[in-house]
Amino acid sequence: MNNITTLCFGRFLIDLPAGIHIKEMGQQSSFMYGDIRSEPYAGGANGFMNQMKLREKDAYEGKNPDNFKFVEMSITSIPNTRIFIFNDNIFGRKLFQIEMYHWDNDVLYSLFQGPYNEKTIGDAVKGLENELIAKLRSRAQDEIPSDSGFCIKNGFIANDGSSVHFERARMQINLKEFPDVWVSFYSQTIHKAGAESLLQRLAKYPDTPLEIALVKTFRKGKHEVNGFKGEEIVELIPTEEGIKQHVFNWEAVGVLESIFSPMLALEFETAKRDLKGNRSLPSLTNDQAIKLYDSIVNSIRLRPTTAATKTSQNAPPKMPLGELAATGRTCPQTGWWQSDDPGATTAGRQHFNAGDVLPKVVLDLKPGKWQTFNRQHVPTQMSTIWKLVEYDQSAPAVAQQKPSSHADVVDNLTPPDGS
Repeated sequence: MNNITTLCFGRFLIDLPAGIHIKEMGQQSSFMYGDIRSEPYAGGANGFMNQMKLREKDAYEGKNPDNFKFVEMSITSIPNTRIFIFNDNIFGRKLFQIEMYHWDNDVLYSLFQGPYNEKTIGDAVKGLENELIAKLRSRAQDEIPSDSGFCIKNGFIANDGSSVHFERARMQINLKEFPDVWVSFYSQTIHKAGAESLLQRLAKYPDTPLEIALVKTFRKGKHEVNGFKGEEIVELIPTEEGIKQHVFNWEAVGVLESIFSPMLALEFETAKRDLKGNRSLPSLTNDQAIKLYDSIVNSIRLRPTTAATKTSQNAPPKMPLGELAATGRTCPQTGWWQSDDPGATTAGRQHFNAGDVLPKVVLDLKPGKWQTFNRQHVPTQMSTIWKLVEYDQSAPAVAQQKPSSHADVVDNLTPPDGS
């Protein structure tokens, strides 16, 4: 992993600065049906089948999760795949659990999920086969897929994001050049409204006089990253050992039920304890730590999906429908683009030509008394994620006003809060 500079986790990419290498790395993912585990397995297809026979024998003998009873082993049409089904009566209700195993290219994937009831177990098994296993393939750690989907440890799940479902990705890396530094990334689909932002949570617990005296706050406030409205707190805090530790946090709340605008978070810490519980002095100065943090956090972005669809020899290749691009980026494909942000006006669907700078989306906020009296709207703008929804090459009858430069997009539009 020494030469990896760009990392794929979930639907996102993160860059490491030149000359910075990975010493250790962990990655966990959950997609639709639960947490997906993966581990190297070089036993081949025959070895996998032998392992499944042993697992079936153990299942019959009662070596099952939560002492559930073995029901059956499902042999699917997908090669090198087995699904084990278990059930038990819990307070008069029959509940089911699933074990899934899939082998592909020297990687063994597994998933353990439940409980399901009698009405949902059939759909769960069918969905697991069609929506996850059939679209799962192995992936080298440094491979950045070009088609739409979800990166997991040692693998990739092809998925265009058109359905609302649960996704969660977490990745932790330790840096070879700075062994006391750990950086963690996190993304999760939001299915419940009202989540508090980082600054809102901090406001509920004001610093004590002692914390004010001992903690150095370098920055605290809003920090937008590639169209994702985030907040951060960048601090130097004392530890029990008397060592001062850099603790930097960045978060974006995310958009309700949006696959492409989930909750995002990054944690950056120096002077982390090693496996023996020892804590060393930070290997970075304040300025160096902030510079490294900024370099990494500002690189968080949706992974571009650039795989072209099949076309005739005379037709230029098109970007696939569902292609994503954030405000401020160059439009990669002439056509109609859609923003799904709640509150977007009809301008949420716009026609752009390849090469245009993608603008912010126009929202209508709740008017105040004066605007209500005068029957005025309260338009404002915010950065968004545009999605290619139609290849129509014809421009709209009334041309949309396009920003003339990236600076116009970033600097000349008022953010939603008016700041």
